[in-house]
Amino acid sequence: MLKIFINPGHDMDLDPGACANNLREVDIASAIGEKLKKTMEVIGYPCQLIQSDNLNGETEGKPNVIVLQIVLQKEQKH
Repeated sequence: MLKIFINPGHDMDLDPGACANNLREVDIASAIGEKLKKTMEVIGYPCQLIQSDNLNGETEGKPNVIVLQIVLQKEQKH
């Protein structure tokens, strides 16, 4: 089964990215990620949206993308 993870980047709490005129990069990226997720699901591809910023390290609820790749590789071997 195909597994799709969408990571718009940045972290809602730790790294908002560029900020100007009451806009935060993380909010824009997150909104685009949500729209992409909904579009992919409508055409039949289940997705999971993760909001992770690898520059700030990994937290329990926000795994790094590399960790997800390793998990997927292990699942494919079984």
